[in-house]
Amino acid sequence: MVEINEELMDPKKGYIANQGLNFGNMYLDEIQISLGIAESGMHLALSGGPGCGKSRLANTVLPKILGLENHFHDITCERSMTEGPFVGTPNLTVRDGNTVTEYTNGVVTQAMEDAKVDGTGMVYLDEFANTRPDVQTRLNSALDNREKITRRDGASIITDGNFFFCTVSYNPSTLQDMADSTADRFMHLNFNSLSADMLAYISCLENGYDPAGYIIIEKEKRGIGVKELQERDSKSGLKRSFDFLIEKDGGWYNMFNGEEFEDGTVYAYEAVAPKKQFEGKITPEIPQMTFLKIAEVVKIAEQLNKSGTSNIEDPNLENMLSSQNIRASQIEMPSFGRLSMSLSHVYDRLLNKGMDPVDATKTVGWMIGENIARGSYQNLRVGNGDTLKSLMTLICEQKGLLPKPKLASNFQ
Repeated sequence: MVEINEELMDPKKGYIANQGLNFGNMYLDEIQISLGIAESGMHLALSGGPGCGKSRLANTVLPKILGLENHFHDITCERSMTEGPFVGTPNLTVRDGNTVTEYTNGVVTQAMEDAKVDGTGMVYLDEFANTRPDVQTRLNSALDNREKITRRDGASIITDGNFFFCTVSYNPSTLQDMADSTADRFMHLNFNSLSADMLAYISCLENGYDPAGYIIIEKEKRGIGVKELQERDSKSGLKRSFDFLIEKDGGWYNMFNGEEFEDGTVYAYEAVAPKKQFEGKITPEIPQMTFLKIAEVVKIAEQLNKSGTSNIEDPNLENMLSSQNIRASQIEMPSFGRLSMSLSHVYDRLLNKGMDPVDATKTVGWMIGENIARGSYQNLRVGNGDTLKSLMTLICEQKGLLPKPKLASNFQ
């Protein structure tokens, strides 16, 4: 039996997916990508300008689909904050006639406590880049595989291996960004600003006007099919699985393999395809070879960071990058081992959902650029007019994780 939840279709309180990755023959939207990250046991960082949908995705859409509305904690960050609102604050209380100090959990430690006690916990930190770097790095042990943090009263808060999911959002600039070591503990998605048509369409809906006939937005009705599991997922600790669905002839079908979704809850929403990216073909390979390509690309980025193009083992790529006059000292790179493993987990998860191996490969190729060129780094100039993001795209094309662009020709 299928139950349909259409709360995300509400004109005023819902969400229209409009970011993500478009291969031309299909596209993944930001809801699907975010859930894939959560299922892979990783945390999520959303960057982009004001009004592009980051907060609504993080504090409305994801908690609802993940089933965490009763275990969801959030806070808006600002520069003067100490670690207290995140980790815990001391409070005076009376016990047996004596005044004693007791600690109250912050939003991060309370979400971890929820995970330990009830099995799931989520925290959303809005405007996270406003937080001082020392406060950000204080959270590092909670956000990596230790999933543990010690409060100032000596109490250690752990998740006990259950599902703990942290999402942050911020507006990147040269004046504020995430601390590098903390940013390493997240998978990153950069949101583009909304088009004029999309802004006008949303404005009509939120103010009660029908945009039909005035503003044309081509949308597709999609759904996230949720099934409850008997056992916790080994990677994420979740007791839910998610199928990516499209509506067809009154039914709901897996967008990858076409199988009908026949049992569970469907969270319906509308999606707009972003601009087409990465058109063309790449050669599908077994997962082991894709994992190797991922590791090779992040290793090249590491070599660029340390010593420029001098130690790149691929002669063709070394010559090409040398000609671009790359200034390696300007590049701030993530932890390469962590990034390589995280992307491999996402790739494996997409294959398990039935995604075509070629499209899964393109997805992780795109995500390499999203995570190395994260936040304010995406527009960093690193060579002869090239940005860091375009540089990583070029490397992924050379290594076969993204298709090379078609060359223009006058020949018939």
